[in-house]
Amino acid sequence: GPQCHGSLYADDGNTLAYEHRAFFRTSFSCNVSAGQVDLNISASDGSYEPWFHEVQVNVYGVNGNVASVTADSRAVTGWAQKTGIVSLPALPWTAAAHQFKIAVANSEP
Repeated sequence: GPQCHGSLYADDGNTLAYEHRAFFRTSFSCNVSAGQVDLNISASDGSYEPWFHEVQVNVYGVNGNVASVTADSRAVTGWAQKTGIVSLPALPWTAAAHQFKIAVANSEP
């Protein structure tokens, strides 16, 4: 749909350390408008280090030709578009918030 949201949570799975903020949680949201898809990933919460070191973004349902892709206001190269899916190259994960924008020419929201 035009909006989405969700979250990712992890902890060690073995102890009660999560009660002392030894967990990892981040949330994401997206907004689709005419000509643009915005994806926001929040800064992570908690002190647990996630198992991953990169983030891979795949956006489904993109109609039209992608004109540009940015991550944190910087142009992204190496992205690919295939039948309604835009795949970004793996990007280094940091605990900071991230914002992705996909500009679409000739789009149908």
